[in-house]
Amino acid sequence: MKLHKELQVERVCSNEKLRDNLANPYLDGNYLVATNGRALVAVEVERDEHDVDGWVAVEAVKASRKMEKAFDEKRITCNGACTLVDGTSYRRPLDGTTSRFPNWKQVIPEGGSFPQAHVAFNPSMLLDLAKALGSEEGVKLTFATEDGRVMRVTPLFGPLKGQNVIAVLMSMRTA
Repeated sequence: MKLHKELQVERVCSNEKLRDNLANPYLDGNYLVATNGRALVAVEVERDEHDVDGWVAVEAVKASRKMEKAFDEKRITCNGACTLVDGTSYRRPLDGTTSRFPNWKQVIPEGGSFPQAHVAFNPSMLLDLAKALGSEEGVKLTFATEDGRVMRVTPLFGPLKGQNVIAVLMSMRTA
């Protein structure tokens, strides 16, 4: 499987000890999928002819990015083990166990098309707002206009939950 050097799907993998089936990305068809149960990323990848669906060791994904520049392509062969271009091999997690990766396709709308509402915003500003509201664990975005230019941010946790708080995040312009 060929990976883009900027790809960091492991950021969406679960760190919870009781969710070992979500701790590593999963090769499913032409997609490398990672989820923690609350966020999901499915990235189309170029498979090698002998790649087999299954878990991909998160250590292999990280190591493939750190390889010397001599290896332009970030490839992981997923056939029995996760093997990098330089020959380094990682055991495929959970192979031979009864653990199953969740059916990630059930959360994707039928036909793969999402409702058409486009909003661009700076995620660090959203995090700053969440921190300012004492609600880093979660906020609710309410789109105040049809074109999505202004979003009201409401705390879902912390001391200001349920209070009449005004917090607004302006959208970014996109070309």
